[in-house]
Amino acid sequence: MLAPVATMKKAEIIQLQRRKCDAHGHDYLSHYNCYLKEQDPKIERIGFFDLEASGLVADYGQMLSWAVKDGQSEKVYTDYFTPQDLKDNIEDKRIIESCIDKLMRYDKIVTYFGSGFDFPFLRARALITKVKFPKYGSLLHKDLYFLIRSKFKISSRRLENACKQLIGASDKTKIESIYWRQALRGDSKAISYVVDHNIHDVEDLEKLYYATIEFQKGISQSI
Repeated sequence: MLAPVATMKKAEIIQLQRRKCDAHGHDYLSHYNCYLKEQDPKIERIGFFDLEASGLVADYGQMLSWAVKDGQSEKVYTDYFTPQDLKDNIEDKRIIESCIDKLMRYDKIVTYFGSGFDFPFLRARALITKVKFPKYGSLLHKDLYFLIRSKFKISSRRLENACKQLIGASDKTKIESIYWRQALRGDSKAISYVVDHNIHDVEDLEKLYYATIEFQKGISQSI
């Protein structure tokens, strides 16, 4: 079923075109039945996003994994660099594509210092690997780091410390640099460690978001 565009506002049409259905991965404009089944227009779909990379700059490093915690369920979606990607010599192109596809299924993405690292890194890697990146205004972004920095006087603003001090616990695993180096070589044990770390990050992020967001509402920007 196609969307009834003749009776819709331009903004509504654009929103349906950029969002994709969970069932088939098509835009809601062409899969309007999926929109009616999957979406409640009164509920803002929020995803909690973090990526892991082999370095801090996109021209010398690449993405190793990404994770998105669904704010409406207990699901955590991930993808990661594999030995086959290494064999195919495509670097992180495949997981960049899957990452962007997943992000575009949400109304708003929450990160922790994502405006300083995750999105600039992802955007640069997308252009380097010839993957289309969402244009300005296509996806809302809330960077929780700046709420923590402005509203809470704590010794360290790292995600782990913010969770320990403000909500009483953190599930983050330690960063062992050897795993990040070995993951780039396709080592399965190292990749599993990196992905596990990535998942714990977004789970911590979601908990911190709901514990602190009441102190600063309604401030989101484009990615």
